[in-house]
Amino acid sequence: MIKKIKLVICSLLIFFYFQTNLSLSEKVSIIYVVENNPITNVAINDEIKYLLLINERLNQISSEDMIQYASKSILKEKIKEIEIKKYYEFGKNNKEINKNLDILMRKLNISDDEIFYNLISKIGLTKEFISKKIEIEFLWNQLIVNIYKDKIFIDEDVLKNKLKKKINDSSSLLKEYLLYEISFTPNTKEDFKIEYNKIKKSIDEIGFESTANVLSNSSSAKFGGKIGWVVKIKFQKLY
Repeated sequence: MIKKIKLVICSLLIFFYFQTNLSLSEKVSIIYVVENNPITNVAINDEIKYLLLINERLNQISSEDMIQYASKSILKEKIKEIEIKKYYEFGKNNKEINKNLDILMRKLNISDDEIFYNLISKIGLTKEFISKKIEIEFLWNQLIVNIYKDKIFIDEDVLKNKLKKKINDSSSLLKEYLLYEISFTPNTKEDFKIEYNKIKKSIDEIGFESTANVLSNSSSAKFGGKIGWVVKIKFQKLY
């Protein structure tokens, strides 16, 4: 297990050595401004390091595409952060942050906190940096739930009873699918054709997940478009 962890870390460090020295100027300069919040080339470079940390498949895309993707990612995050501050206060979600840090470590096949923090330190990131990102996503999801929860009504007891009945029925068929997505929002039919063909061409060249990283506008993009495992219950009628 220790050899496996060392191999993973060694691979990541070599990977970052070649991938984080992209065509961003060493001189600090403001690239974007979102409601008086500047985003510098240094921030974009840190975003690239983070994205490469959580998804090694991004090494398949070009430096130019990586910069474009990281720029889109940090702009979306900054917009979320600005909106979140209207409703919530940061720094009060340590339990959720620590839980998601553990998930990230498992994803990287690392079980030791010290090894993890040494790794992110060597690639120029900090625990505070990653914790802030986790907190933004957590609070954003919480905000969305609070906005729409009163607009959706689900009778859980009725639904659970009907599902339980169908599951216990031997004629029912259970299937599980690992789902991925690429989401895009064209403005016109012509834009749709252009974007669709661009996505198809990219999938042929670098694969579905790397294409989702660069071209999908869904929050799942940073994870290669991965939605996760979804159980399908096949039966004649739910209601």
